[in-house]
Amino acid sequence: MNFVNQTTPLGSLTYTQLSPGNANTPPQWQSTVTLSPEGQKSFDLQQQVGTALNNLALKGTGQVTSALDKPQDYSGLPSVPSSLDLSGLPQIPAFDTSKLPSAQQSLDFSNLPAMTGIDLSKLGDMPAGLDLSSLGARPTANADVLKGAQDAAYSNATAILDPQWEKSQRNLETQLVNSGIARGTPAWDQAMSEFNQSKSSAYGAARNDAFNQGLAAESNQFGIENTAYNTGLNALQQQLADALGIRSQGLNEQETALDAAIKGRQQGMSEQQSQFNATNQARQNALAEMLTGIDVASGTRQQGLSEAEAQAAQAAAARQQGITESNYLRELPINEISALLNGGQVQFPQFGSTGNTQVQPVDIAGLINQNYNQRYQQYQQRLQQQNAMWGGLASLGGTLGSALILA
Repeated sequence: MNFVNQTTPLGSLTYTQLSPGNANTPPQWQSTVTLSPEGQKSFDLQQQVGTALNNLALKGTGQVTSALDKPQDYSGLPSVPSSLDLSGLPQIPAFDTSKLPSAQQSLDFSNLPAMTGIDLSKLGDMPAGLDLSSLGARPTANADVLKGAQDAAYSNATAILDPQWEKSQRNLETQLVNSGIARGTPAWDQAMSEFNQSKSSAYGAARNDAFNQGLAAESNQFGIENTAYNTGLNALQQQLADALGIRSQGLNEQETALDAAIKGRQQGMSEQQSQFNATNQARQNALAEMLTGIDVASGTRQQGLSEAEAQAAQAAAARQQGITESNYLRELPINEISALLNGGQVQFPQFGSTGNTQVQPVDIAGLINQNYNQRYQQYQQRLQQQNAMWGGLASLGGTLGSALILA
């Protein structure tokens, strides 16, 4: 069967059969827990201590009642200001741009000298160039002059040479005859050949001289005609240069006037830009001074605000410390009673469960153990309920104290 007696250092568990039972009624058993002499003695002492502590706790309920009946008094604690007093702090000046110097929005170029540009129509018509038609054809080499001069020079030369060479030939022939040299002889032919060579040389020199005289005459004629042509050409070029000079002078005068206008306009623009910069710089300086004043006032006000907050925090901390101390004194009797109710408890022996033999359908030993454990749990629950009651009283005291603080 499953009813096995058990023995531990703290006590023993013994099963006793009260009736054998029959087919309709199960057998009846009784379990008996017997503490060891030391365990029994400890249990008796613990019961006595519990009774004594409960009596002390009962006596302390009067103090608890007196503490709860008396409302919390925080009148002697430092007061916490409901708000910060900022009346003594400097005011932050408003950001008022209407007090700043007016800003110049743009530059006005309407009073500056106008830019007219260069008007070529005032210079007159541009010369069309050189008109060479009045000069005629440009001189060139004249072959007729060359040939005429050469023929004239050669004719003049032959007019002199012909009589001379005719006379010289007659004298040579006379000399040869007187010398006994007959016509047709080699000596005659030789003498006449040398004579003809000299005559040809003389006439060749005359032709060369006539050719050179013709070239000189042609060159002289060309020089005369070319000088006249160049003189006319130079006159036309001078006329063109004079016209271009007059036009260039007018153009230079317009350019000078334009340069003067540009310089005057640039000077005016520079002066306006300087004035614009000075005006806006003055506004920027005033704005910087205003912002500096605002920053200084803001910093001073923030410093005062931080000091006021620190003072308020110190006052709140001091008041909270006083409230904490007052609540501690108020809850001290409740905490003492709660500590008395949480005294030591008796340690009961714990028995292990025995193995099932799967013989009888009813677990009598389990029921007995369950009954024992239920009774033990009920005992523990009563202790917990008592502790909870005193803990609730302590919590109630704290809640009432907080309510009085809020009130």
